[in-house]
Amino acid sequence: FFKLEKMKISVEKNVEITRENGINSLSIVSLILDIEDVFEINLDDSLKEIRSAKTLQEIADIVNRVVTSKKLK
Repeated sequence: FFKLEKMKISVEKNVEITRENGINSLSIVSLILDIEDVFEINLDDSLKEIRSAKTLQEIADIVNRVVTSKKLK
């Protein structure tokens, strides 16, 4: 469903975060930790928003916003 690369995330759009799609809370936590390592960011301030995300694209959009914000600093 997702592939991490340095400074790029490839996501199948609109993949819903459901057990039926093989995505559970543990896989999301693992994904978030990997994203933080790869992009050298901290997503703690975005966790509430990430928890309410319904699709992987929504998570990718949140990450993109945080990465862009980091670049502007």
